[in-house]
Amino acid sequence: MQKLSRKSSTQLPHQGDPPPTSDGRISGEAGSTSAAIVSAKPFCTIPLGLGNKLILESRFWRFNLLSIWLYIFAGYTANEWMYLLASAFFVASLLGLILPFLQLWDVEAICSMPDEVLVSECADVKIALRRTMQLGMISAILPLQSVRMSIQLLRRSASNDHEHVVPPDPVLIDHIYGEFWFEFPTHALRRGVYYLKGVELLSSFPLGLAWWSRTVSLKKDDAEPKITVLPLVIPISGNFLFKIGGVNSLMGISSASSVVTTQSTSVRGVREFKNGDSLRHIHWASTARVGKLLVREFESEVLPVFDLFLDLTANWRDQEQFELAVLLFHSLAHLGYGMGSLPQLTLHPALESATVASLMSDLPQIPTSVGWISQVLARVEPITLSDLPREERQVSDLSPALVGPVERPILCIQPSHEGLMKSSPTRGNHIVYPIKLCLVDRASISDVSSTSVLEKKLSASSEATVIAVLHSETDIEAL
Repeated sequence: MQKLSRKSSTQLPHQGDPPPTSDGRISGEAGSTSAAIVSAKPFCTIPLGLGNKLILESRFWRFNLLSIWLYIFAGYTANEWMYLLASAFFVASLLGLILPFLQLWDVEAICSMPDEVLVSECADVKIALRRTMQLGMISAILPLQSVRMSIQLLRRSASNDHEHVVPPDPVLIDHIYGEFWFEFPTHALRRGVYYLKGVELLSSFPLGLAWWSRTVSLKKDDAEPKITVLPLVIPISGNFLFKIGGVNSLMGISSASSVVTTQSTSVRGVREFKNGDSLRHIHWASTARVGKLLVREFESEVLPVFDLFLDLTANWRDQEQFELAVLLFHSLAHLGYGMGSLPQLTLHPALESATVASLMSDLPQIPTSVGWISQVLARVEPITLSDLPREERQVSDLSPALVGPVERPILCIQPSHEGLMKSSPTRGNHIVYPIKLCLVDRASISDVSSTSVLEKKLSASSEATVIAVLHSETDIEAL
């Protein structure tokens, strides 16, 4: 498997085909590729349905005008050779319209690509083209060659529409017989869900008078092929954990968590023996002195546990600030999971709301786990409060999630509105808006009834304690 460059597409030899030569060409009948792009400046584009478009350049019309002029001139001069030349021009124009269409009509495509990648990684999209031979002898006679192929990669946006992504560079196919594979390394992808809508084939072979474009749809397991770009995980040092209280009891801890309470060797005192106490903890000296069984009472060593809350409707200043919040959210979830207690994920609007449910329409049906949290965070987007329906502006649906074990505080991530000017060689001077990690007492926000009340409580210093203000990934790592 060869790669010409990260920005160019590569043709992969099918098993049994001759190996590529040193200059990247495939010897024999397999054909070759090039990073060259066909330059076509359309005079007019005519959509014809089923993914087909006819693109006519100005030379097509000039060619036909020349044919008409030759025909008129032949009639004026009564020259049979001019009649014959005009007829040849008309036939060439007709063949220039039909042959590219017939070449692309019986082509089908299949794809292979990863289901998941991480942010800033590149995905290798592999496409196979093959002839279906639906036109019989015409397909056998007319070769598939001089075809420009490109892929249509779209990213789903917050409004559940598809926004265009800078696609990989197209590839120019010299000729193909049978099945042949091509590889398209994408550019670095940001967090989200990307759909491969289809493969666009463009050809004007053999006369170059008219261009035909055909979009071949792709299916993978009877669904549109997609790539889920998951957020990164930054290893957090955990220096902030001393500010979070621990849990001395397993009551209310998620079933996915393990024991968070351990016994230390530090003796706090003695107490009277109770049923269930271990006999090896009996303090015999005190028992003999008092005349009743006394046992040692140890200090409890607890691990801090927490839940996570993210308000998608908060006043996020830009996309970069929101992406930093998602990165912190994801890293904290992995930190809690690594300590033995999976944090509970709470969003506003709730996952069950119509606005967020549309973003989660393709969420994999997997048990609640750290992998499920990664899939959810790959799909969240900042939501403008004015775009929410009136009924979703109420947060009463969050009450069951916010009312939980009071021993488990909530870590809330809020946007900061105080920008900081920074300079970098690639971006120059730019403003960075940090985020705030806040510790919120669950009992103080369990009775909220509207978004405005929730925002006031989260911003009040008496209700939320700011643990840290973070500007970059380095701050998250040192947290």
